[in-house]
Amino acid sequence: MTGWPWGPALSSARRPKSNYQGHPPVRRSVSIDAFANNEVRLLLNALAYDLVHAARVLLEQATVEGRGLRRVRERVLKVAARVLLHARRVVLVIARESAGLWQKSWTKLGSLSTAHLT
Repeated sequence: MTGWPWGPALSSARRPKSNYQGHPPVRRSVSIDAFANNEVRLLLNALAYDLVHAARVLLEQATVEGRGLRRVRERVLKVAARVLLHARRVVLVIARESAGLWQKSWTKLGSLSTAHLT
């Protein structure tokens, strides 16, 4: 790569356009740092994976039945529900098919102490 007058053609490298359809480009938005965007997305995806994995382990301990991440996502997280707002509380009404799993995992979550979480 030595001797090239330009840098490597990476999609996330900052290279301002000098020409767009025969005219100088119009600056419409603030330039973003693509590496920072990718880093944030990676960290958010890792956090989401960790949360679903923790839910899977919690549900496995509560029901003594192994489940995959996809099944936890489909049977526990992607469920039909309604949110009822009252004067002093919020009630989450969950579909009957998933209510048993939610109840078992919620009681297991309530029985954990902070010592187990560290």
